[in-house]
Amino acid sequence: MKIIETLSGKWNGEYVLGAEYGPDEGKCFEFVLELSDQDGEIEGTCFEPEISELFDSPITINGFYEEGLLSFVKQYPCLFYSDQDGKPTVDKNQEHAEISYSGEYDEKNDIFTGEFGLVVESVKHGDGWLETVLRGTWTLKKSI
Repeated sequence: MKIIETLSGKWNGEYVLGAEYGPDEGKCFEFVLELSDQDGEIEGTCFEPEISELFDSPITINGFYEEGLLSFVKQYPCLFYSDQDGKPTVDKNQEHAEISYSGEYDEKNDIFTGEFGLVVESVKHGDGWLETVLRGTWTLKKSI
C-alpha cells in the first residue's frame, strides 16, 4: 500500500458540476492547490484559471487528511456567481458560502476522488433544517 506522508505541495484538480446545476450540469473546471500539511491539518490556497483574477485575495483551503480521507473547505474571498449570460461575476460586498469537499485516496490510480457540496439555502423546518445543496464531483492529483 502506497502511503502519502504529506499533502504539502502543489496539486492539480478538477471539479464537475452535478445535476443540481441544471443546464450547467457536467461542466468541468480546473484548479490548482498549494497546500501545507502539518500533522494532517491542511491549509493553503486555490487557483482557478477561469476566475481567480476576479478576486483581490486568494481562494483559501482549510481541512484535514487522515487514513486516506481528505476533507477540506474552499472559501472564495467574496460572492462569486455566473450572471444570466453565464459570465463570471463577483460581488465584493457579500460573502460566498463555504464549499465542502470530501474524498478518498485511490491508491491504484494515485489520485483523490470525491464530492463537493455548496449549501445555497437553509430553511428551518420543525426541529431541523431543509437545505438546498449544489453538488458535484472532484479529482486531485499531486503535481510532478
